[in-house]
Amino acid sequence: SEKDEFYNFGGKTPQETISFFVTALEKNNLVLAVKYFVPEVREKESEGLTKLKDANILGDLITDLKTLKNGQTVDKAHYLFKVFDETGQAAAEVELFKNKSGFWKLLAL
Repeated sequence: SEKDEFYNFGGKTPQETISFFVTALEKNNLVLAVKYFVPEVREKESEGLTKLKDANILGDLITDLKTLKNGQTVDKAHYLFKVFDETGQAAAEVELFKNKSGFWKLLAL
């Protein structure tokens, strides 16, 4: 992939990256928030976050992300969190990738 100008945005752990991402969302700073994604999905995720913000449901995403638990290591460079709905069923996954600089980046929400 092309050189990522935001390669050093992210946490040293998956949990830290989620925390930084949530803080950016809480400040309604979508420009900062998308820097926590891998470059390949940034544009698509930016559009998705903008739609959530415009529909006034960004707060729902923030709430879900703040309650993430039960993360699991997939391999050395991949980590996965499950997002559960009100009934306790897995509703979505949050996948993270560790880049060559050692920072965890969001792959998918």
